[in-house]
Amino acid sequence: MKEKKLFLLPLIILMLNACNNRSPDIESSKPNIVVILADDFGVGDIQAHYPDNKIRTPHLDEFVTQGMSFTDAHSGSAVCSPTRYGLLTGRYSWRTPLQEWVVATYEPPLIEENRLTLPDYLSQQDYQTACIGKWHLGWNWPGEQSSRRLKDFRSLRDVEWDFTQAIAGGPTDRGFDYFYGVDLPNSPPFTFIENDRVVVQPTAKYIYDPNEGVVMPKGFAGSPMAPGWRFDQILPEITSRAVDYIHKQSKSDSPFFLYFSMTSPHEPVVPSKDFAGKSGISPIADFVMETDWSAGQIIKAIDDAGISDNTIVIFTADNGHSHYTGWESLVEAGHLPSGPYRGHKGDIWEGGHRVPLIVRWPGKVAAGGSNNQLVCLNDIFATCSEIVSGDLLPDNAAEDSFSFLNTLLGKDSPVSRTNLVSHSVHGEFAYRSGPWKIVFKLPGSNRNTSRGKAAVVELYNLDEDIAEENNLTEERPEMVSQLTDEMRSLVQRGTSRPGPDQLNDVNVRFDTIQEERWAPAAAQDPIDIEYGEIEMVHSDAMQKDLPVLIFLPESYNQTTESFPVVYFLHGVNNQPVNETGLRNLFGPKLELTKLAETHQSIIVTPIVGNTYYLDAPEKSENRFATYTGKELPLFIDEHYRTIASREGRFLAGFSMGGYGAISLLCRYSNDFSIAASRGGALDLAFGIHDLDWDGVGENKDELLGGYWTHQENYHLNSCFNLINHIRNRKDIGVIIEVGRDDFLYKTNSRFEKRLKELDVPHIYSEYPGGHHFDRDVMSSLLNHIDYYRGILSNSKNAK
Repeated sequence: MKEKKLFLLPLIILMLNACNNRSPDIESSKPNIVVILADDFGVGDIQAHYPDNKIRTPHLDEFVTQGMSFTDAHSGSAVCSPTRYGLLTGRYSWRTPLQEWVVATYEPPLIEENRLTLPDYLSQQDYQTACIGKWHLGWNWPGEQSSRRLKDFRSLRDVEWDFTQAIAGGPTDRGFDYFYGVDLPNSPPFTFIENDRVVVQPTAKYIYDPNEGVVMPKGFAGSPMAPGWRFDQILPEITSRAVDYIHKQSKSDSPFFLYFSMTSPHEPVVPSKDFAGKSGISPIADFVMETDWSAGQIIKAIDDAGISDNTIVIFTADNGHSHYTGWESLVEAGHLPSGPYRGHKGDIWEGGHRVPLIVRWPGKVAAGGSNNQLVCLNDIFATCSEIVSGDLLPDNAAEDSFSFLNTLLGKDSPVSRTNLVSHSVHGEFAYRSGPWKIVFKLPGSNRNTSRGKAAVVELYNLDEDIAEENNLTEERPEMVSQLTDEMRSLVQRGTSRPGPDQLNDVNVRFDTIQEERWAPAAAQDPIDIEYGEIEMVHSDAMQKDLPVLIFLPESYNQTTESFPVVYFLHGVNNQPVNETGLRNLFGPKLELTKLAETHQSIIVTPIVGNTYYLDAPEKSENRFATYTGKELPLFIDEHYRTIASREGRFLAGFSMGGYGAISLLCRYSNDFSIAASRGGALDLAFGIHDLDWDGVGENKDELLGGYWTHQENYHLNSCFNLINHIRNRKDIGVIIEVGRDDFLYKTNSRFEKRLKELDVPHIYSEYPGGHHFDRDVMSSLLNHIDYYRGILSNSKNAK
């Protein structure tokens, strides 16, 4: 039995009055919820949906007549683990470190320990929760070496693991009361697991036999296996367990949530005796028929138990049909697993992630209907939430989940999901808005030849071109630009839902092919840097190398003390700043080193300007080495990863560089203690966010036009995110220095007022000038940081 998580307690309090938020069409008794997730089951594999297809699916055909079918439903990814993550968390998996492929054998959990999951949520609503079948989201396997995320996903295969111990990090540590099943059917250990224990010790070794089935796990020959293990008995066993669970829970007064995660028709393709040869086509067709039978047994158990009227049953799949388990035999027989859509499992094309989705809820959902609303499997979380308690999800949970309950109930109301991000096995992205779909695909022949390169952009109109054959990139460049901007905003916000911005776990790049399967965390291990070194850091934003000056305290090499890092993001009169310019402003390198020693900090400053005149938009058209609001965070990310990992990082932004400091704080608020800004960009953002233009000036129309328009969304979201973070945390400080000549000077006082209202520790000071900074100002701000460092230190010690 899992331990209830304390971080959910506030949610319980919120839900005491939840009945007032529930739809009047839903009775007070909470329905049972059963999710049947087939594995590698194509959108065309149900014959009732595609009568010309050749595989008979009588159980699912009947189910289609009993429920509502969604014709524009999508898995969160074109492969397994990421989709399962999204279904159980309501969040896109690409926001995690996993940027391609799946969780490999013996790798650790993909779902973070403290993340709210759907079973967690339902447990707080007095549901009994069970996962039966396939997990494939990682465990902390016990052994001499720990489960780790490694570049070579084959590295952990030969490690010795202790299967006599409890296995942490699995389903019962991620919200489920009960689990019975396998990690995945084609990966060791080849044995069943119940809760967090192996059922039968895998003391035998797997021997590869190509005659046992199709696509047998040849690469795992010699791996641990339970004596007498039969691959063709996995599906019948988990089906039987799920049926027994339903009958047992039907006698309970508590509602239940069953996540029946099937292992078919995923490889190894091993139809059991009753289905071998039954299709008359091929083993994979037989296995699809057995998948239909298995789903039918679950539905029949619900009906036989007499609980169908108060049970929601959802049938769907984790991605498209696989292309390597007998695809050709199906096509030759006249069966199209992807229907009219391009591609298959793993692809960014529709066939990779468009899946069947049928929902049955007698008396609530009209039987035999279909709907073309855009739906993602991530949306199951928010839909269940609204059904059982009203829409009370916290902002930092289910960030990419939208309820489609109104559609299920037949209500004529605006749809909640208007866009979709798809992800391929190679880490490619696609963004969907209405009929438009923009694809960011590999530029090379494969994933490895494409790493680090810019993605190739293609554009399709699915209303006119469902097969994705006509690339409209050249004909519709304005649509390419619009969709790219929308995608960038959705990625950077850390959430798809309205409300405060959230944080991605890593720096997500959709327009560049990732370098590694597991992206590095926001902060990496310390690196060695020598006194006075000028480091060249590549920035995709500018497509050239940019120098960074690093000034170290003289005592740096004589101590092991951890020094905080101070970033200075600067700009001077809209001109690029070279090393000479910096020295004119800050003094010679020796003086900067003295400042670093005096304040016991590492000072980092890129040799590039990042400012512009918002009150003179025409100047922005001929920017030199300046950054847009969309580019600067990417540039910051590059430098952020090159500097040593510290407990306390402090930011300072001068002139219009302040918005860069705030952006970085918002993206990495767990790592930074202080944000310091000097200038008007932050003020402008809060002025726009408040939608209160009184006293802002006569140039407000110009401010919203030209250059500002390009970065408005990112800037507004960043500053709103800052307010969200500082509202909930008392260990982040804010330093604002404003010039009385700033054209948005009056908005500064509003920001200070907001900080006071939120009881946020802050320092606010004014100076006579406008957009100027020099060594004295720099030293002044460093003194503020020193002062604030002491406040934070005392605060932490007090705790």
